[in-house]
Amino acid sequence: MQTVPVTQLAFVRLRAPDLDVSRGFAEAFGLVTTEQTPSALYSRGTDAAPRCHIVEAGEPAFLGAGFLVESLEALRDAASIDGASPVEATGEPGGGQRVRLTDPDGFAIDLLFGVEILPAVPVAHHPINSAFARQRADGEFYRRPAGPSQVKRLGHYVTSTPNVKRTRAWYRETLGLIGTDDVYAGQEDNIIATFNRLARGKDYVDHHVFMTHQGPLVGLNHLGFEVQDYDDIFFGHYHMKEAGLTHRWGIGRHKLGSQVYNQWTDPWGRGYEHWTDTDVVNEDQPLTLVAAADALKSQWGDPPPVKLD
Repeated sequence: MQTVPVTQLAFVRLRAPDLDVSRGFAEAFGLVTTEQTPSALYSRGTDAAPRCHIVEAGEPAFLGAGFLVESLEALRDAASIDGASPVEATGEPGGGQRVRLTDPDGFAIDLLFGVEILPAVPVAHHPINSAFARQRADGEFYRRPAGPSQVKRLGHYVTSTPNVKRTRAWYRETLGLIGTDDVYAGQEDNIIATFNRLARGKDYVDHHVFMTHQGPLVGLNHLGFEVQDYDDIFFGHYHMKEAGLTHRWGIGRHKLGSQVYNQWTDPWGRGYEHWTDTDVVNEDQPLTLVAAADALKSQWGDPPPVKLD
């Protein structure tokens, strides 16, 4: 099988019947609108990328994701994968070229090269006076205006599938992802969830960029967006609560990946996660097998809303 290693998660793509409602949710969540047309909504975080969240007009659905590749040559190699599209212009904000694939669960996976890099959105740093260090100037007060979390970037997405092993194999063999943790129930070969990261050699990357878990139906579990810090999570929590949006899970700290998280659902029931403080690993980190009873607990916080064992 042809392998085209991906270097970064670029965006997720969904559909929604009302783009104005979708924009209201996205901005309350902390995303910045890049462009809205009659047929699509494009949003970004504060990092230097033109889009990380795309919503097309239509019946509610999670459509898939986009990943960057390192070269035009890699993109041309991707076009030789069974079922791949030819290399084509994206026709979307940020431009660039793409090859379109379909994963085993029917989700569209775009591989991209040449996407425009935009200036990062300025974000004020909040110096913290902790027990370990007094960072804020003596006599200086911290008074941040109420408002949404400041989404930095899209970090990962999580799906459900009736066939975890098949989906895991495709993402590792086709996109070159590396397994960080595989979660089993009962026998060690009964894999019910898998956490996978980017392959960037000695460079350190997030604990996972893609996770999938066993479920009776193919679907989206949640989209995970990094925010600035713990304080930013709490500002976003109360902003969304006051906006009357639906809370899903959190605040807590994951065990696998270690992120402090807080999850919400959009008006169509799809999971959105604010997170901060992830584990980072490189090629030296071996794959770990973890029992479900231990793996999916929070270090602190309530049990997950989805039972996986």
